[in-house]
Amino acid sequence: MKARFHKVLIATMIVSLSFSIIACSSTLTGKYANSTGMVVIEFSSDKASVTMGNMSAEGSYKVESDKVIIDAEGQQIVLTRNSDGSLSGPKDSWIGRLTKQRT
Repeated sequence: MKARFHKVLIATMIVSLSFSIIACSSTLTGKYANSTGMVVIEFSSDKASVTMGNMSAEGSYKVESDKVIIDAEGQQIVLTRNSDGSLSGPKDSWIGRLTKQRT
């Protein structure tokens, strides 16, 4: 019984550490979109391509803790990285929750 407890404890610690490493990553890659598809952000290297409806902008981004800060054409968008890997826009915005799209 004690050996089983230790195995479960070690497995839990490994999974938690894995999620922490992923969540603290300083780069993002891939395409994220909200549920309507009206907001799409594609990350590659240190660049972000933002599309909101029929408007597009290119810019840079940086990750600071759980925040993703995008600077595009004089505008700044601050997103929050969620524990499930999704991104959330500011509370008072219509960006909503962005999930990574499969390619």
